[in-house]
Amino acid sequence: MAQEDYVIADQTGISFLSDLNDTLAAIVSNNSGATEPATMYAYQFWADTTAGILKQRNAANNAWINVFTLVGIKASDIRNTAAGTIAATDVQAALNELDTEKVGVSGVNFTGPATSTAGDFNLVANTALSDAAATLTAAQLIGGEFTITPTVARIQTLDTAANIISALGGSVDNSNFEFTVVNLAAFDVTIATAAGVTLVGNMVVNDGSGTFRVRRLSGTTVSVTRLATIKTSIINKEYDSGDQTITSGGLLTLSHGLGSLPKIMNYSLKCTSSEQGYSVGDIIDIYLNSSQGTSNRLNAAIKTSTQIKLRFTAASACFAANVASNGNTAILTNSSWKIIIRAFA
Repeated sequence: MAQEDYVIADQTGISFLSDLNDTLAAIVSNNSGATEPATMYAYQFWADTTAGILKQRNAANNAWINVFTLVGIKASDIRNTAAGTIAATDVQAALNELDTEKVGVSGVNFTGPATSTAGDFNLVANTALSDAAATLTAAQLIGGEFTITPTVARIQTLDTAANIISALGGSVDNSNFEFTVVNLAAFDVTIATAAGVTLVGNMVVNDGSGTFRVRRLSGTTVSVTRLATIKTSIINKEYDSGDQTITSGGLLTLSHGLGSLPKIMNYSLKCTSSEQGYSVGDIIDIYLNSSQGTSNRLNAAIKTSTQIKLRFTAASACFAANVASNGNTAILTNSSWKIIIRAFA
């Protein structure tokens, strides 16, 4: 244990050496002692052997700050009482603020993504909107998601900038959050402005979803920007009819089993008897409607979520195609070909 005033006076050699050694001893022991040093400096360390705590003088040199225990932190030093607060030991005094924050969120179940708005956590929550014009309140906007099934075009008006900024609680300029409108029908849902709100981009959501970013511009204004979306069409189901007979004036009915309306249709003819330069087994893609000379061959396809119906033209030959050898148009004999229909969803 050693403490010093850190002032080495002008003195004889032996006294100087003794004073210097005492000063070095104070340094290496962090000014250890049962009481505080008589002379103190800003940011000075003191190993308080009475309390068992390493302390540091504050910048104003008028108080001590607890830094660490002299025996280190043990697992037993960090514990919760039955009341849910940290035990009041000297080691854990510095954790009181953390414990307060912990109690503030006790019992909360986080079930979705969380975003921060200047220190506040907001979970994405869904608001089901009625089929009517309405105002999207600040609290609902911060919640993050809306769903609506409109039966006619609807207008949803935003809350005012003042209410949005107030609901954010402690936000600063450029603080932002996002919300999504999911439209479950084919009628337009239009996002309308309010006092202090600037709209940027397309505010109409039709048969899909739109995501918007709300950004604080100042203490009284916000902007709402439509974010770009990437539309993807996923094709993961396929139907192949196999070889089907072509019958003039006939109706071909096929159950495709895709479970939804086909997104893509493909029609092919398969040669079963050599004709017009084509060999048996050749497959050519065709359009349902074709012409040869002055004759038009109009075949009609009807598709539903369960079936494909193909009504063949009443003409004696239902299809025409280019001759394989020269590209001239020629009719194809029904009995020399089979039609293959492919559907994708």
